[in-house]
Amino acid sequence: MSILKRDKQVSAGQSFAEAFAEQGVSFPSAEPEAPAPPKDKDADFRLTAGQHGVFRPGFGWQAVSTPRGRVYRATTDQIGGVFPFLTSTQLPKSGAALGYVASTGTGFYVDPWQWVQRGIVTNPNLLLQGAPGRGKSGTGKALVRRMLRHGGRAFVPGDLKNEWADLCREWGQEPWEVGPGMHARINPLDPGPLGHGWEKLSQTTRDERWVDIRARWLTLLEGLVGAQKVNVTTTLQEALAAIVDELTGAADGGGGVHTLPDIIIPEVWHLAHNPSESLLRRLNYEKRSDYFADMRPMSSALSVLVNGSLKGMFDARTTIQINWDAPMHSLSMRRLKELANDQVIGVALTCANSWVTAMTSINTTGQPTIIPRDEVWRVMRLGVSAIKSLDSNLRLSRDEKKVEMLIMHKPGDLMGIGGANSEEASIAQDFWSLCDTKISLGHSSSIADQTAAQWGLSDQESRAISNWCNRNQGRALWRVGDHSFRVQTVLTEYEKRVLFNTNEQTEYGDDAVA
Repeated sequence: MSILKRDKQVSAGQSFAEAFAEQGVSFPSAEPEAPAPPKDKDADFRLTAGQHGVFRPGFGWQAVSTPRGRVYRATTDQIGGVFPFLTSTQLPKSGAALGYVASTGTGFYVDPWQWVQRGIVTNPNLLLQGAPGRGKSGTGKALVRRMLRHGGRAFVPGDLKNEWADLCREWGQEPWEVGPGMHARINPLDPGPLGHGWEKLSQTTRDERWVDIRARWLTLLEGLVGAQKVNVTTTLQEALAAIVDELTGAADGGGGVHTLPDIIIPEVWHLAHNPSESLLRRLNYEKRSDYFADMRPMSSALSVLVNGSLKGMFDARTTIQINWDAPMHSLSMRRLKELANDQVIGVALTCANSWVTAMTSINTTGQPTIIPRDEVWRVMRLGVSAIKSLDSNLRLSRDEKKVEMLIMHKPGDLMGIGGANSEEASIAQDFWSLCDTKISLGHSSSIADQTAAQWGLSDQESRAISNWCNRNQGRALWRVGDHSFRVQTVLTEYEKRVLFNTNEQTEYGDDAVA
């Protein structure tokens, strides 16, 4: 035995056999193995029975025997990682029939609540993304339409393109429309169903509901202030809470309220702009000048909803009547999109979200409520308070029996929010885990790589997004919990040409799904 040192071979001492031989002892050695018999290359394909088969119980005729293949053993999650599209379908065949699974040809059914109950996913929320023209709009609307056929209702909190109008009318409900010059008014501080029958409720129930109502109001007000690039400090948060309590009478009743809490944003702005003596004392201000020095940014931010671009939309009590028997409702904002900038639209979506949250706060039917949220990126740009509001919606969806569906173009709509270590970025990163069902239609290779990094996809799944999904509209990679499926959405002719009113008019597949 020797070692190589400085490019020269030098002795490393005696071998074990030589050392034993010097002592007169023979070193044991292994017996040479017998040579392996030559392998029959045709053994795997040789017939093991005659043309009439084997004449034994349980055996029958066979024309050609099955070749003996290699056998591998692994857990289902390991096999799923190597062959993500070849594992057997784990989803129940219940719910909305959306299309078919490309690898098996079997129907693909969507039932988020059934998936939650079976432990396939941890929450019922959906995240839908796709490049323009790949079928994102048609897939989202087909999904909502077919889920409604299995019960429940849908609320669209801000239809900026009026895409959901025809679908809403199909279910017998005319969409509401807000915007400059429109008559409808939405009060984002509306207590909603939590305020129904307030006088007949016990004081304990009132106090419990007031906690929920007050928390939603404060989240909204902080979001509206933060959307105007105002730093919502603890001082401003304390002031907003004091203003709400004074307007509702909670400041004098030990924290509870005895009458129905019904206020509007102009009342909040007016009290913030003209503080009462009791409010100053509550906030420990001896001089009004000191109060205005701290609170002027807050009151100026609220004035946008009272005197600015959104005047006449969210500054009065709600004027529309809700037909709770209608399965679908939509709040159209197409007029606003034509006239306003992205920031104003984002503020309007925040107000609409607060109102829809109130309207769906009590579920008396036991059926899930589907909330499609289009153009999520607009809300994500409004600051940490607006992001917190959306985060709360996602976290409470399971308890409130809602299916939150976030619709976006690419992962960048949630990435890059705030600074690298900011609170906004930290909250936004959690959105991936709060939507346990993720759907991606076709995208470029770079976006597919970003998606794979955020969703934890394999190379095969990433290539499916950038390759297979781009070959036809409506093709998507569905990531349901730990299971992946290549799904072709199939639209009926009525959906493609009449109902959805979409510019995605090419084929979605060869067959129709009723």
